Amino acid sequence: MQNVPESLHLYTIAGSALLAYLAGWLWYAPHFAGAHRRTAAQLADFPAPKLPVLSALVHGIALLCLAYLIALIVQRDAYGLLVMVLVGFIFVQCASGLFNQKSRRAIAAEVGYSLLMFALMSGVQLWAA
Repeated sequence: MQNVPESLHLYTIAGSALLAYLAGWLWYAPHFAGAHRRTAAQLADFPAPKLPVLSALVHGIALLCLAYLIALIVQRDAYGLLVMVLVGFIFVQCASGLFNQKSRRAIAAEVGYSLLMFALMSGVQLWAA
């Protein structure tokens, strides 16, 4: 196994993962606050869901791993591979959503975030390269 290349910037990797994580909070914020504005009476009947802490932690770790993979691909100028990773990721995500019988709208929201996440992390990595 080869050593980690010295030209990889760990701050850029961590920063791009953090940017994608924060974008996810903005992307999914209506789901935590409620898709519709609720009145005080409605809040008593239907409280907002609790924050899934374990899910947030696992998502952060996954973003760090994905940002590292993107950094390795960008360093080697293998942009075709980057596109194939994105396409494969999207298809797996769609298949999972269909298997779990999610609505098309929910699947589209998840795929949209994945596209945004890849665009942000790849853009930061390419800008820093």
